Amino acid sequence: MTDWHRRPFFAGQRDALRDWLCEPDSLTARLRRRGVFRIVVLRQELARANADECAVLGISPRSPCWVREVVLLCDGLPAIFAHTVLPASPRGV
Repeated sequence: MTDWHRRPFFAGQRDALRDWLCEPDSLTARLRRRGVFRIVVLRQELARANADECAVLGISPRSPCWVREVVLLCDGLPAIFAHTVLPASPRGV
């Protein structure tokens, strides 16, 4: 994972944006404190992961994966987009 950075780069970004991007705790809990929270599942299906995701997961690019994409809404406005990839079957099973 040599291309991953612990914290994103913030050349000229506002402190408020930095605070959200580096949130160490639950973003869901933080959104709930700010207003009415709702999650919308955009996609949840067996699909192929991106090449960089396969490399991190240590799987073949042809392997099926569970791909889930959601948007977290706060007071009806999109606040967070999340993309999750998991191998379709656990390793070693």
